[in-house]
Amino acid sequence: MFQEPAGVSELAQALGISKSNAHRLLRTLLELGFVDSRDGRYWATLKVWELGSHVIKRYDVKDFARPFMTQIAAQTEEEVRLAIFDEATFEVIYIDKIDSAQDVRAYSEIGGRSPSYCTSSGKVFLAYQSEDVIAKVSKGLSSRTKWTITDPAKFAADLEKTRADGYALNDRGLSEQVSGVAAPIFGGDGGVIASISVIGPAERFALKRLREIGEATKKACAAISEKMNPPAPNVVRLKQDLQRLASKPLKA
Repeated sequence: MFQEPAGVSELAQALGISKSNAHRLLRTLLELGFVDSRDGRYWATLKVWELGSHVIKRYDVKDFARPFMTQIAAQTEEEVRLAIFDEATFEVIYIDKIDSAQDVRAYSEIGGRSPSYCTSSGKVFLAYQSEDVIAKVSKGLSSRTKWTITDPAKFAADLEKTRADGYALNDRGLSEQVSGVAAPIFGGDGGVIASISVIGPAERFALKRLREIGEATKKACAAISEKMNPPAPNVVRLKQDLQRLASKPLKA
Protein backbone atom coordinates (compact mmCIF):
# COMPACT_ATOMS: atom_id res chain seq x y z
CA MET A 1 0.00 0.00 0.00
CA PHE A 2 2.75 2.44 1.06
CA GLN A 3 6.35 2.15 -0.09
CA GLU A 4 7.53 4.91 2.29
CA PRO A 5 6.70 5.86 5.92
CA ALA A 6 3.22 7.38 6.20
CA GLY A 7 1.47 9.72 8.59
CA VAL A 8 -1.67 9.12 10.62
CA SER A 9 -3.90 11.03 8.18
CA GLU A 10 -2.64 9.06 5.18
CA LEU A 11 -3.10 5.74 6.95
CA ALA A 12 -6.55 6.67 8.22
CA GLN A 13 -7.68 7.64 4.73
CA ALA A 14 -6.25 4.46 3.19
CA LEU A 15 -7.99 2.28 5.80
CA GLY A 16 -11.24 4.23 5.74
CA ILE A 17 -11.22 4.93 9.48
CA SER A 18 -11.01 8.06 11.64
CA LYS A 19 -7.67 9.60 12.61
CA SER A 20 -8.33 8.83 16.27
CA ASN A 21 -8.94 5.16 15.53
CA ALA A 22 -5.87 5.03 13.30
CA HIS A 23 -3.76 6.62 16.03
CA ARG A 24 -5.05 4.13 18.62
CA LEU A 25 -4.25 1.18 16.34
CA LEU A 26 -0.77 2.53 15.64
CA ARG A 27 -0.04 2.89 19.36
CA THR A 28 -0.99 -0.75 19.87
CA LEU A 29 1.15 -1.87 16.94
CA LEU A 30 4.06 0.20 18.29
CA GLU A 31 3.80 -1.51 21.67
CA LEU A 32 3.74 -4.92 20.00
CA GLY A 33 6.72 -4.06 17.81
CA PHE A 34 4.95 -4.36 14.47
CA VAL A 35 5.56 -0.73 13.47
CA ASP A 36 8.16 1.91 14.23
CA SER A 37 7.82 5.68 14.19
CA ARG A 38 9.82 8.85 13.76
CA ASP A 39 8.70 12.47 13.27
CA GLY A 40 5.05 11.47 13.17
CA ARG A 41 5.47 8.92 10.38
CA TYR A 42 5.11 5.16 10.67
CA TRP A 43 6.47 2.11 8.89
CA ALA A 44 6.27 -1.66 9.30
CA THR A 45 9.07 -3.50 11.09
CA LEU A 46 10.62 -6.85 10.20
CA LYS A 47 8.27 -8.43 12.71
CA VAL A 48 5.48 -8.03 10.15
CA TRP A 49 7.56 -9.89 7.58
CA GLU A 50 8.30 -12.66 10.10
CA LEU A 51 4.58 -13.06 10.77
CA GLY A 52 3.83 -13.10 7.05
CA SER A 53 6.55 -15.68 6.45
CA HIS A 54 4.90 -18.06 8.90
CA VAL A 55 1.59 -17.65 7.09
CA ILE A 56 3.16 -18.24 3.69
CA LYS A 57 4.79 -21.43 4.97
CA ARG A 58 1.33 -22.89 5.35
CA TYR A 59 0.97 -22.94 1.59
CA ASP A 60 2.51 -26.32 0.76
CA VAL A 61 2.13 -25.48 -2.90
CA LYS A 62 5.45 -23.64 -2.65
CA ASP A 63 7.29 -26.87 -1.90
CA PHE A 64 5.62 -28.72 -4.75
CA ALA A 65 6.02 -25.89 -7.25
CA ARG A 66 9.61 -24.84 -6.60
CA PRO A 67 11.38 -27.60 -8.62
CA PHE A 68 9.14 -26.95 -11.61
CA MET A 69 9.63 -23.19 -11.31
CA THR A 70 13.39 -23.74 -11.33
CA GLN A 71 13.10 -25.81 -14.48
CA ILE A 72 10.93 -23.22 -16.24
CA ALA A 73 13.30 -20.43 -15.24
CA ALA A 74 16.25 -22.34 -16.68
CA GLN A 75 14.41 -23.03 -19.93
CA THR A 76 13.05 -19.53 -20.49
CA GLU A 77 15.68 -17.37 -18.73
CA GLU A 78 12.80 -15.17 -17.57
CA GLU A 79 11.27 -14.39 -14.17
CA VAL A 80 8.96 -17.09 -12.82
CA ARG A 81 6.40 -16.30 -10.11
CA LEU A 82 4.04 -18.27 -7.90
CA ALA A 83 0.84 -16.47 -6.91
CA ILE A 84 -2.31 -16.98 -4.85
CA PHE A 85 -5.63 -15.15 -5.10
CA ASP A 86 -7.08 -12.73 -2.57
CA GLU A 87 -10.84 -13.20 -2.90
CA ALA A 88 -11.55 -10.09 -0.82
CA THR A 89 -9.70 -7.66 -3.08
CA PHE A 90 -9.56 -9.63 -6.36
CA GLU A 91 -5.77 -9.23 -6.35
CA VAL A 92 -2.98 -11.75 -6.80
CA ILE A 93 -0.28 -12.07 -4.15
CA TYR A 94 3.16 -13.35 -5.10
CA ILE A 95 4.40 -15.92 -2.58
CA ASP A 96 7.53 -17.11 -4.39
CA LYS A 97 9.62 -16.18 -7.40
CA ILE A 98 12.81 -16.92 -9.31
CA ASP A 99 14.49 -13.90 -10.84
CA SER A 100 15.70 -13.74 -14.41
CA ALA A 101 19.45 -13.72 -14.85
CA GLN A 102 19.21 -11.41 -17.85
CA ASP A 103 20.35 -7.79 -17.60
CA VAL A 104 17.03 -6.42 -18.86
CA ARG A 105 14.25 -8.07 -16.90
CA ALA A 106 10.94 -7.60 -15.16
CA TYR A 107 10.84 -7.06 -11.41
CA SER A 108 8.43 -8.04 -8.64
CA GLU A 109 8.51 -8.64 -4.89
CA ILE A 110 7.44 -11.61 -2.80
CA GLY A 111 4.39 -10.41 -0.91
CA GLY A 112 3.60 -7.90 -3.63
CA ARG A 113 0.12 -7.55 -5.07
CA SER A 114 -1.26 -6.89 -8.54
CA PRO A 115 -4.78 -6.46 -9.97
CA SER A 116 -6.08 -9.77 -11.26
CA TYR A 117 -7.85 -8.47 -14.37
CA CYS A 118 -4.73 -7.16 -16.12
CA THR A 119 -2.16 -9.82 -15.22
CA SER A 120 -1.74 -13.31 -16.61
CA SER A 121 -1.55 -14.87 -13.14
CA GLY A 122 -4.75 -13.07 -12.14
CA LYS A 123 -6.70 -14.00 -15.25
CA VAL A 124 -5.94 -17.65 -14.57
CA PHE A 125 -7.80 -17.36 -11.27
CA LEU A 126 -10.67 -15.28 -12.68
CA ALA A 127 -11.25 -17.71 -15.53
CA TYR A 128 -12.41 -20.31 -13.00
CA GLN A 129 -14.39 -18.00 -10.71
CA SER A 130 -18.17 -17.79 -10.53
CA GLU A 131 -20.14 -15.53 -12.86
CA ASP A 132 -20.89 -13.24 -9.90
CA VAL A 133 -17.19 -12.69 -9.18
CA ILE A 134 -16.41 -12.06 -12.85
CA ALA A 135 -19.28 -9.58 -13.02
CA LYS A 136 -17.96 -7.68 -9.98
CA VAL A 137 -14.45 -7.54 -11.43
CA SER A 138 -15.80 -6.43 -14.82
CA LYS A 139 -17.40 -3.38 -13.19
CA GLY A 140 -13.98 -2.20 -12.04
CA LEU A 141 -12.00 -2.64 -15.25
CA SER A 142 -9.81 0.43 -15.65
CA SER A 143 -7.10 1.25 -18.14
CA ARG A 144 -3.55 0.71 -16.91
CA THR A 145 -2.05 0.92 -20.39
CA LYS A 146 -3.50 1.30 -23.88
CA TRP A 147 -3.47 -2.52 -24.13
CA THR A 148 -5.53 -3.16 -20.99
CA ILE A 149 -8.82 -4.90 -21.72
CA THR A 150 -11.56 -2.69 -20.27
CA ASP A 151 -14.59 -3.84 -22.26
CA PRO A 152 -16.55 -6.44 -20.20
CA ALA A 153 -17.52 -8.46 -23.28
CA LYS A 154 -13.92 -8.67 -24.51
CA PHE A 155 -12.80 -9.46 -20.98
CA ALA A 156 -15.28 -12.33 -20.72
CA ALA A 157 -14.08 -13.65 -24.10
CA ASP A 158 -10.47 -13.46 -22.90
CA LEU A 159 -11.31 -15.52 -19.81
CA GLU A 160 -13.18 -18.05 -21.94
CA LYS A 161 -10.10 -18.41 -24.15
CA THR A 162 -7.97 -18.85 -21.03
CA ARG A 163 -10.13 -21.80 -19.97
CA ALA A 164 -9.97 -23.28 -23.46
CA ASP A 165 -6.18 -22.90 -23.79
CA GLY A 166 -5.35 -23.85 -20.21
CA TYR A 167 -3.20 -20.74 -19.76
CA ALA A 168 -3.62 -16.96 -19.79
CA LEU A 169 -1.73 -14.39 -21.84
CA ASN A 170 -1.04 -10.82 -20.79
CA ASP A 171 0.25 -8.49 -23.47
CA ARG A 172 1.32 -5.29 -21.66
CA GLY A 173 -1.96 -5.09 -19.76
CA LEU A 174 -0.42 -3.83 -16.51
CA SER A 175 2.82 -2.30 -17.75
CA GLU A 176 3.72 -1.11 -21.25
CA GLN A 177 7.08 -2.84 -20.95
CA VAL A 178 6.02 -6.22 -19.60
CA SER A 179 4.18 -9.25 -21.00
CA GLY A 180 3.60 -12.66 -19.49
CA VAL A 181 1.82 -15.98 -19.46
CA ALA A 182 0.43 -18.05 -16.58
CA ALA A 183 -1.15 -21.44 -15.94
CA PRO A 184 -3.28 -22.74 -13.05
CA ILE A 185 -2.49 -25.20 -10.28
CA PHE A 186 -5.64 -27.05 -9.23
CA GLY A 187 -6.62 -28.29 -5.80
CA GLY A 188 -8.46 -31.46 -4.93
CA ASP A 189 -11.85 -29.76 -5.28
CA GLY A 190 -11.09 -28.66 -8.84
CA GLY A 191 -10.56 -25.01 -7.93
CA VAL A 192 -7.45 -23.01 -8.75
CA ILE A 193 -5.25 -22.70 -5.64
CA ALA A 194 -2.22 -21.04 -7.24
CA SER A 195 -0.74 -19.98 -10.55
CA ILE A 196 2.71 -19.97 -12.07
CA SER A 197 3.52 -17.08 -14.38
CA VAL A 198 6.48 -16.26 -16.58
CA ILE A 199 7.06 -12.57 -17.22
CA GLY A 200 9.60 -10.44 -19.02
CA PRO A 201 10.17 -7.45 -21.31
CA ALA A 202 7.45 -7.31 -23.96
CA GLU A 203 10.06 -7.10 -26.71
CA ARG A 204 11.18 -10.65 -25.86
CA PHE A 205 7.63 -12.03 -25.66
CA ALA A 206 6.31 -12.35 -29.19
CA LEU A 207 2.97 -14.17 -29.40
CA LYS A 208 4.56 -17.40 -30.65
CA ARG A 209 6.99 -17.49 -27.73
CA LEU A 210 4.23 -16.65 -25.25
CA ARG A 211 2.21 -19.62 -26.46
CA GLU A 212 5.21 -21.95 -26.33
CA ILE A 213 5.96 -20.89 -22.76
CA GLY A 214 2.25 -21.16 -21.96
CA GLU A 215 2.12 -24.79 -23.07
CA ALA A 216 5.26 -25.64 -21.07
CA THR A 217 3.92 -23.87 -17.99
CA LYS A 218 0.54 -25.60 -18.31
CA LYS A 219 2.29 -28.96 -18.43
CA ALA A 220 4.33 -28.12 -15.34
CA CYS A 221 1.26 -26.93 -13.44
CA ALA A 222 -0.61 -30.10 -14.35
CA ALA A 223 2.25 -32.15 -12.90
CA ILE A 224 2.19 -30.06 -9.70
CA SER A 225 -1.59 -30.49 -9.42
CA GLU A 226 -1.18 -34.25 -9.77
CA LYS A 227 1.55 -34.41 -7.13
CA MET A 228 -0.52 -32.35 -4.71
CA ASN A 229 -3.66 -34.37 -5.36
CA PRO A 230 -2.68 -38.01 -6.01
CA PRO A 231 -5.52 -40.12 -7.41
CA ALA A 232 -7.39 -42.40 -5.07
CA PRO A 233 -6.08 -45.98 -5.12
CA ASN A 234 -7.73 -48.39 -7.53
CA VAL A 235 -9.40 -50.78 -5.10
CA VAL A 236 -9.98 -53.51 -7.69
CA ARG A 237 -6.39 -53.44 -8.87
CA LEU A 238 -5.11 -53.34 -5.29
CA LYS A 239 -7.18 -56.43 -4.43
CA GLN A 240 -5.83 -58.25 -7.51
CA ASP A 241 -2.25 -57.35 -6.59
CA LEU A 242 -2.72 -58.65 -3.04
CA GLN A 243 -4.24 -61.90 -4.31
CA ARG A 244 -1.35 -62.34 -6.74
CA LEU A 245 1.20 -61.80 -3.99
CA ALA A 246 -0.63 -64.20 -1.69
CA SER A 247 -0.63 -66.94 -4.35
CA LYS A 248 3.15 -66.81 -4.82
CA PRO A 249 5.04 -69.57 -2.99
CA LEU A 250 7.32 -68.42 -0.19
CA LYS A 251 11.05 -68.71 -0.84
CA ALA A 252 12.97 -70.88 1.56
